[in-house]
Amino acid sequence: MSYLRNLGLFTALLCYCSTSLAEPLPPISITASRIAVPINEVAGAITVISKQQIENQNAVYASDLLQTVPGLNVSTQGSAGSMTQIRVRGAEANHILVIIDGIEVNDPANSSEFNFAHLLADNIERIEILRGPQSALWGSDALAGVINITTSRADSGTEFIASSSYGSENTYHGALKYLLGTETFNLVLNGNFIDSDGFNTATTGNEQDGYDNSTLNLKSTYQINDAINVGMNSRYTNASNEFDPAPLGVPVDGFGKNDVEQIYARGFFELKLFNDDWVQLIEASILNTSNDSTDGIFGRSQSESTKEKFSYQSTFTLPELESVPLKQSLTFALEREQERFSQQGASFPGFDPNQHQKITNYSRIAEYRIKFLKQWALSASFRHDDNDEFSNQNTYQIGINYVHPSTHTKTYVTHSTGAKNPTFTELFGFAPNNFAGNQNLNTETSEAWEIGLSQDLFDNRFHFQAALFWEDLIDEIQTIFLPTFQSTVINNESRSERNGLELSVQGQLKNNLTASAAYTYLDASEPDASGNSRTEIRRPIHQWSGHANYSFLADKANLNVSINHIGDRRDIDFSTGNRLTLDDYTLVNIAMNYQYNDTLKMFARINNLLDEEYQDAFGFETREFSGLIGLEIKL
Repeated sequence: MSYLRNLGLFTALLCYCSTSLAEPLPPISITASRIAVPINEVAGAITVISKQQIENQNAVYASDLLQTVPGLNVSTQGSAGSMTQIRVRGAEANHILVIIDGIEVNDPANSSEFNFAHLLADNIERIEILRGPQSALWGSDALAGVINITTSRADSGTEFIASSSYGSENTYHGALKYLLGTETFNLVLNGNFIDSDGFNTATTGNEQDGYDNSTLNLKSTYQINDAINVGMNSRYTNASNEFDPAPLGVPVDGFGKNDVEQIYARGFFELKLFNDDWVQLIEASILNTSNDSTDGIFGRSQSESTKEKFSYQSTFTLPELESVPLKQSLTFALEREQERFSQQGASFPGFDPNQHQKITNYSRIAEYRIKFLKQWALSASFRHDDNDEFSNQNTYQIGINYVHPSTHTKTYVTHSTGAKNPTFTELFGFAPNNFAGNQNLNTETSEAWEIGLSQDLFDNRFHFQAALFWEDLIDEIQTIFLPTFQSTVINNESRSERNGLELSVQGQLKNNLTASAAYTYLDASEPDASGNSRTEIRRPIHQWSGHANYSFLADKANLNVSINHIGDRRDIDFSTGNRLTLDDYTLVNIAMNYQYNDTLKMFARINNLLDEEYQDAFGFETREFSGLIGLEIKL
């Protein structure tokens, strides 16, 4: 499609509907600050996907829920279980921090990024996406943004939910959930299982790349009294996916298998004193991942990582002034994070990948928030990181927003910086691809500005949002190829630029019909070896989406339709080193639900209704037309 056609289609959607999966802005953000704050006081672009929106989608994988979010681009490299990356505003996939129930789950053994391939959508209750550098609040992995995922919480009483579905590629998905809720105690135990024959990742041959995943999630909180709240949560995933080896960066039909184990756990103690004016929070979390990969070309490679984190946070709500409407809060936090990485694999001449590494980081964070004259809100945060491997880093963020008293128009301006430490593989190399590390790397840093506006329209039935952003990435880490047929990484001395525009509108057309539309323009460029600017690979310049949800038969039935268009983008044929263009594509997904009674619900989903042929990464096939049908029983 041409650009004019893209813009025309989006304009039609914009006149008819509203933004990605985001509902009318919910009142609270748990990501834009170290404390929960009203979204209307946040100087930044936020999208929230609610529990109802998640249930309406019938998505198996969490990445399917994120496809239509402004500023986000989802790319997969093959069949189910294959690497699934999410980039925000043109940044790298490891520049976005992913949090699940308070645990930072970016994998140190996987280039410090989170592989969304193994995150199932069942049991997810809320997803909050905050775009723009957030390192001042959340550290190194949040250079470009944060995706904060919250799993289910029990309502009052006891509930048992079982669901089962079957679909294309001989895919079976089953889930069990037990929920117990009282005034002081909350418990959710959830188990998921999926098994699929998959499809062939390579463009040649017909060998299928299968996938299986078993995930168990436990979450519990206990309100001891009005002052003390404690809780714990843990998550275990055991997954195995088959893949086609890619000796020159492009997959060829053959056998490869990757076994993954992920263990996450967290505990917290919260103490509220002086009518909640002084809140203290102590947290401890641990992440442990292991990856065991075998194929017929490179042999076997094993890696394991552990991340331990301890933090103390103290928030003071300052007394309000009588003369001027004024609300202030001051938060201080201390963190200690230690990452360990080990690897075993086949050795090559001049390169031994077997290694054991460790990095420790100490952080001090301060955040000040003030709301004054009822319409103005200002936030400022500062972070100092003391790392035993890199030079110390300071990051900051300052934002101010204003809400007009009569029109309720919200405008904001934010200036922020970010930092991303080099990964273990960038520093020390990995096997079996003969990739040499570079221990002289500098930390990647960024500097960004953002201007935003939001407005309610047509008697508050619609909500419009716009955001302009400019971001420079400094000391970007890039791969180069050596005459010895090895590759390594260096810091690029020139700045990379990520500039763009996000538009979205959301609303309720009728009592039983909601709709949305979003458009993202992105100019993401980097300097080449000669210093000339070029478009970064796998970043579409134009991306738009539409979404509609219709309930009928006295709200017993529900029809959900989403459209996601990804424009042309550049990529590399790594077998030749030549750059090429990947064609644009449009995905249409449909989900249907029918609540027969309070106990039984029937559901179905169709992916890629138009059977679009496309690639997110050159040489890697993607999902064709597919579907599923299932039942849910609630007791």
